[in-house]
Amino acid sequence: MVYQLFGPPNYFASLLRATSVSFISAFVATYVATCIAIPTVFLIERYRFGRFIRSLLRIPLIVPTSALGLSILLLWGPGGLKLANPGIWLIILTHIVFSVPVVVEPIIATFEGSEIPVFEGAARTLGATPYNTAESISLPLLKRGILAGAILAFTRSLGETGATFLVMGSDVTIPPLVVNMVEALAIPAALFASTYLIALSFALLLIFRMVTTR
Repeated sequence: MVYQLFGPPNYFASLLRATSVSFISAFVATYVATCIAIPTVFLIERYRFGRFIRSLLRIPLIVPTSALGLSILLLWGPGGLKLANPGIWLIILTHIVFSVPVVVEPIIATFEGSEIPVFEGAARTLGATPYNTAESISLPLLKRGILAGAILAFTRSLGETGATFLVMGSDVTIPPLVVNMVEALAIPAALFASTYLIALSFALLLIFRMVTTR
């Protein structure tokens, strides 16, 4: 009965560890993906080969996450280039791959709806350097798109299951922990973990909304 309600004896310790792994992975992956996405958007919008780059970036969005996780494990894992063993670093790498296009698309939508090239052209005629133009005009106008993309990437990373399950090793995140509980027939424990994850996600969305509406 205790197992059914609360899982195995170390269940809460496992849940807390899974929470830390989930948040670390989501935060690092989102930060790196955002840093990659911002210059990528400028490449897409200003060069002819931008459409090709955008098409490549859309591949992780349409490929099943389990197939994405397996391909990354085979390429970057011990059987491939040996960049990382299954664990948190391979989780982060996997999440970066599918987070970059998630961040890119809202930024592109903001870019195309803000007439940024017009403002940039006006700034340059007044003597502004490309760096000053980007810092003072382009990035402030893209702020909402960047924040929206980062929020979407973070929440998706936090709830990702299929790809994470294949590359996590001993570093378990919350969604695979729920799957493990279901397979162990500890359904109430799995429901508790699911409710816990939903509550965390809801709280984060509220925090993000408060930050972005200021």
